[in-house]
Amino acid sequence: MKTDITGDDLIRCFLAVPLAAQSSALLDSAVTRLKPFYAEGSVRWVAASNRHMTLAFLGDQSPETVLCLQAPLQSALAAVPAFVLESVAVSGFPDAKSRIVALELECTAALKGLLSSVHAVLARQGLAVEKRPYRPHVTLGRLDGRLDGRLGRGGSRRPLFQPVAINMPVSSLVLYRSRLLPSGSEYEPVWEVALI
Repeated sequence: MKTDITGDDLIRCFLAVPLAAQSSALLDSAVTRLKPFYAEGSVRWVAASNRHMTLAFLGDQSPETVLCLQAPLQSALAAVPAFVLESVAVSGFPDAKSRIVALELECTAALKGLLSSVHAVLARQGLAVEKRPYRPHVTLGRLDGRLDGRLGRGGSRRPLFQPVAINMPVSSLVLYRSRLLPSGSEYEPVWEVALI
């Protein structure tokens, strides 16, 4: 899994929970069912290989900082058991007027505990921690700013809230490098920390 980052100056990166193959396949089906509700070309759908649940965006960091985070996270999460999150719905994120289409997930005590442990490690390493309340989600697509994505085919309103039943196992977290390309973002795993 490891991506060589030693020759890089700065790495744009984030910590996230990867999607299990079964969860990803269920999301593929959900996206296929959603597409007819959006005007043709109004949404840039996220490639299945890029889907994840972000825990912390780290911004641009040196390779040394990125590599030095793995051991403290492994230590902090050594006794954290894996758990499963249930989906809430597919909706606009963070609200119905937003240009992001996302699968929202329940924010359980287990997830809050994991996030607290991650934030504590980041703070000890001198990295900024997000102050806004955390809302777990997986981005599925982004509405194109040039088109009115609120309208579906034939001018009908798109659904703002669609129940979707997907269980998402949380068994590891990955530090991803984000590359901004003309075709869109590309995410490469650098290292992974497993939960027990």
